[in-house]
Amino acid sequence: MDLQFDEQQKLLQQSLTRYLEKQLPFEKRRELRTSGDFLAFWKELDRELGIGGAGLPEGVGGYGGGTEAEMIVASSLGRALAVTPYVVSNVLSASLLADLDRSDMAEAIASGDQLTIACVEEPQTRGDIARIETRAEAVDGGWKLTGTKIAVDFAGDADFLLVPARISDGEFALFVLGREQFAPALKHYRLIDDTPSADLLLDGLQTPHDAVI
Repeated sequence: MDLQFDEQQKLLQQSLTRYLEKQLPFEKRRELRTSGDFLAFWKELDRELGIGGAGLPEGVGGYGGGTEAEMIVASSLGRALAVTPYVVSNVLSASLLADLDRSDMAEAIASGDQLTIACVEEPQTRGDIARIETRAEAVDGGWKLTGTKIAVDFAGDADFLLVPARISDGEFALFVLGREQFAPALKHYRLIDDTPSADLLLDGLQTPHDAVI
């Protein structure tokens, strides 16, 4: 097994490392912490280097770098202490949407036009999606969602949230909520690394039929 980077992977790593060393010194990160505008820095970084689609398939506007490219980007961002929505949006959410044949939404993430975040964790899940308890009940005109999602990074900046919930037969359905729907249900806070996060309190939130993928 060859564990060495190829030339294209080395170029991605070197370009990103140089950019972060120049554009995100400790003083700059301190300024971002005070202003709280981490998303603006991420958008500028993505616009300059196009790394948001580094690992995504070409069919959704990515560069086809796969898991290796995603690891290079994530590790470089982590080494620089860069607070970004890369993993929660461009890796997890975009890959999920691509697998579910929602290439339109995955492409919007890859291009930087939309910020879409998957809400997976609940108080009892601890990384195990089989323990998700959020429920979706069919009602007149749509669905009623009940449950709590925790630690939804960049939820306050998101255009859409992806909410997995159990329907009547116990199986999962995935719901897409727009900002006007989920914004009143967010409880905002910051994580220890200054990442803006929130809990999503789905206290009978109602959404139309076409919100389900």
